[in-house]
Amino acid sequence: MKASLFFVLTLLSNHAMSMSGNSLLSNLESDDTAVVAMAYGYLMGIQEQAEQDGISKACLKRDGRDFDLIQTAEIVTDFLRENTELGQLPAYLQVNVALGLAYGSKPLNSEGFCD
Repeated sequence: MKASLFFVLTLLSNHAMSMSGNSLLSNLESDDTAVVAMAYGYLMGIQEQAEQDGISKACLKRDGRDFDLIQTAEIVTDFLRENTELGQLPAYLQVNVALGLAYGSKPLNSEGFCD
């Protein structure tokens, strides 16, 4: 059972890392609720990673505010629509760029994490 779960999680992780910006945009704009929910889950994971560990050795500026998943989806969707020439690049990279542009960044703390 544990081996099967590990295999499934590995496949999902590989899929998440290989998803393109075009695929993510298509999923966010889908009429299928399950597909949209998957896209929101993907964004939530990338956002959580960015909040905790930063993006390319920088943290998103939160300035005391919580990140809102709906707002994140709007920021990312707008970025993907405006930058269609980047559509084949990995989605996680484009999400990080979109969030960095929207919120700005600051250095990691002395322990190497975001505050």
